[in-house]
Amino acid sequence: DTYIPLYQGNVIDILSGQQLQSGFGYAVGHLVLIYSGSALFSGMRGGIFMVALARLNKRLKHLLFHNLLKQEVHFFEANNPGRLSSRLHSDVDRMGRTVALNANAAVRSTAKTFLMLRVMLGLSWELTLLTCIEMPLLAIIQSKYISLSKVLKDQTQECHAQNKDLTSQTISGIRTVRSFNAEKEELRRYHVALEELCTIKRRSGIYSAVYLLIRRVRHVQLSNTAPYVYQRRQ
Repeated sequence: DTYIPLYQGNVIDILSGQQLQSGFGYAVGHLVLIYSGSALFSGMRGGIFMVALARLNKRLKHLLFHNLLKQEVHFFEANNPGRLSSRLHSDVDRMGRTVALNANAAVRSTAKTFLMLRVMLGLSWELTLLTCIEMPLLAIIQSKYISLSKVLKDQTQECHAQNKDLTSQTISGIRTVRSFNAEKEELRRYHVALEELCTIKRRSGIYSAVYLLIRRVRHVQLSNTAPYVYQRRQ
């Protein structure tokens, strides 16, 4: 993917001339090979990580269920079965997806970083220097955003488990709820739980919007700076 814009630019430069140059077929061939290789390796990488994700989830659920079976009886009395079931199924799947996606992104980002630096240095060392100066600040902002996202994600998982536990208790004890005429109280409790979950998701959306805005502003600044650097080199 890193080389696609470079070869696209070569093809556009050739097409912008009055006559097709002899290297047009060579540039188009390279562009087709780059596109094909990108699609092939992206599919292979995604398929490998999906298989790894399925095996990881299977092993985690097996180990967790095995550990649950070894717990004492008072453990199950102190913990609600609905919450334990939620941890076993929903949280394990979510954790497995997070691990697989992060590993996938790490492999992709590492390869693209080295290749991108190589391309950027070949085109303009001034823009490369400008980007490297901004990278530490962006890394700090990204690290802070990831930490906040992790905290909010943990809170979201806890709210989901509590909501599932609440609905399970209410439905299983519906006779008791009806006998004490406590439908409104249970509805109020569930509404409060949903409001708490909505608040966490709203906060997560605000953080995400601010982070994307900062990244977009940086992208626009680099886009506006690039033509001036290119003209100076000319």
